[in-house]
Amino acid sequence: MERDNKDYTVSFIRLLALVLLFSCHIFEVYGFTYNKGRSIGIFGNYCAVCVQLFLCISGFLYGRRKDLFKNYNRFHFVLKNFKKVLFDYYVYLLFFIYPIYYFLRQNEFNYSFIYKTLTISQTIYGIHHFWYIPYILFCYLITPYLFDLREYIRQKNLNKVLIFLLVFLGIILLDIFFKAYHVYFNSAWIACYVLAFFLNDFLNLFSKNKLKIIALFFLIVSSILNFYKYEVRYLILPNAQGDLKTFCNYYIDYSRSFFAISIFIVIWCLGKYYVKSDSSFVKLILDFSDKYSYDIYLVHMIFVKGFLTLVNKTHSLSLNIIMIVFVSIINAILLNKICNFLKWGAAKLYSKLYLRITTS
Repeated sequence: MERDNKDYTVSFIRLLALVLLFSCHIFEVYGFTYNKGRSIGIFGNYCAVCVQLFLCISGFLYGRRKDLFKNYNRFHFVLKNFKKVLFDYYVYLLFFIYPIYYFLRQNEFNYSFIYKTLTISQTIYGIHHFWYIPYILFCYLITPYLFDLREYIRQKNLNKVLIFLLVFLGIILLDIFFKAYHVYFNSAWIACYVLAFFLNDFLNLFSKNKLKIIALFFLIVSSILNFYKYEVRYLILPNAQGDLKTFCNYYIDYSRSFFAISIFIVIWCLGKYYVKSDSSFVKLILDFSDKYSYDIYLVHMIFVKGFLTLVNKTHSLSLNIIMIVFVSIINAILLNKICNFLKWGAAKLYSKLYLRITTS
C-alpha cells in the first residue's frame, strides 16, 4: 500500500497501534477497576503492545533513511525531534491538564504535580502514559549512533543476521545495567526501536518465499510466548520472589516486545507482497491517523483511566467506547490546531524581529 512514496503499510500499523491503545486501556479499566470480568481485563493487557508498536514504527522509518546526517548535523537532528515531541506535550499541559486539575482537582494540583509533569520525572495516575515521552527522546538521542553502527556494518560487509542477534544481545546487557543501577528505562522497550531500526536491512536480505517463513516463525513464537504470559503474569508472578520474580518480569516485558516486533514484521510482509489497496477512503483514514496519532495518544488517557473517565458513563460499553474515541479525537484535533497556531505565531514574531534587527 504505497502512494507518492508514502508507505501506507506503516500507516496501517500506526492505526492498529491506536486501536490497541484504546483497547488496552479501556478493557483493563472495565475488567479490573469496575470488576466487569477478569477475562476482559486480561484481554486488555494482551492489547498492551501499542507503545511498543509506536517505537517500532519510529525506529523502522529512521532505519530506512539514507544519508540523513548530510542534511542535518547531529545536534540539529536531536533538537528537531525533541521540539517535535515536547512542544505538543507542554501545550497539552498548559492548555488542558493544568486548567482541568486547577479547577477540578485543586487538592492534587500543587508544586510537586507541576514539577513532575514538566520534567516527566514521575508519572501521575490518570495521565501516567506520559512515560513514553522519555523513551522516545532517549531513542532519538541514540539514533545518530545507530546510523554510525549501520554504516560500519555496511562498510565491513558483516553478516547482518549475526549483527541483528548481537544487537539484541547488547540490549539484554543494557537491561542488566539499567536494573543494576536502577535506571529509569526498560531496555525491552528500547529494543523495539533499536531492532526496528535495523529491521529493513534484515528483511531485505531474504526473498519473498523466505520472508513468508520468517514472518510465520515470528508469529508462531510470539504467540506461544504470549500464550504462556497469562500463567507467568497472573499465576506465577503474584507469589514469586527473588530470581523467579526477576525472570517473570523479563519474560513479560520481552514477550510483549517480541509480540510487537512480530506484528510489525507480519503486517509489513503482507502489505509489501499481498495486500494492495487503492481505496481513497482507506488512505484518508490512514492519513488522518498519521497526522493526529501522537496528539490522540497525549489526550486519551484522562478520559479512560483519569478522573474524567467515560468507561462506565453509561450501561453500554460500546457507547462508552464511542464517546471516549470521539472525545479523544476532538481534543487531539483541538490540541493540534492550537500547536499549529502557536508555531505560526512564533514564526511570524521571529520574522518581524529579524527584519527589524537587520534593517535597523
